[in-house]
Amino acid sequence: RSSDLEIVDSIEYIKLETNKNCLLSGAYKAFSEKYLAFATVKPANIFIFNKQGRFIRSIGKQGQGPGEYSELSMIDISPDQDKIIIEDDIQKAFIEYNMDGNHIQTIKPSAPLVLKGPFYLDQNSVVYVQNSIKDSLNFPRVVAMNLKTHQEISLNIVDFERPNVKNGAYIDPEFLRIDNGVLFKDCVKDTLYHIANDLSLTP
Repeated sequence: RSSDLEIVDSIEYIKLETNKNCLLSGAYKAFSEKYLAFATVKPANIFIFNKQGRFIRSIGKQGQGPGEYSELSMIDISPDQDKIIIEDDIQKAFIEYNMDGNHIQTIKPSAPLVLKGPFYLDQNSVVYVQNSIKDSLNFPRVVAMNLKTHQEISLNIVDFERPNVKNGAYIDPEFLRIDNGVLFKDCVKDTLYHIANDLSLTP
């Protein structure tokens, strides 16, 4: 009906190339105007496709050596579409590559467990959610990291308290990139936050 809210203007279906070098199962994903990036869980692999669905390359490999990964989680594509960054759950690290597959850096955040992220805020910084299980008054806590200096800045959400929920459904926090920073929806608070490129956080 004309009075109904229109959520999207269009839907695009992209058929991915399928061959023995790029089979997907249980994958985290990130999309941009040029690329589709997938991080599979078992076995751990990173696959890059173009927006037409053609397989371009795999990136890195599973292992414990420099630039290698053990168990992949969230993946994101940089705003200029030249880099990707992933979280390694086993190594407790963020690993960054360029789109040619070259390893840029491996960073270990100060938090032992990352609940969601990393997600590019801009070319030189990411944001993520620290899972501070023993600190319910600040759960989750959004952190920004400078990818050049590795400095971390906590972006506290005011008036936030995690309910003592032991059972039931749990919805992950989410990030969405916009022109000036990202939007962040935490997992239990009914508020959408804007994290600007200057690291200001406003509901």
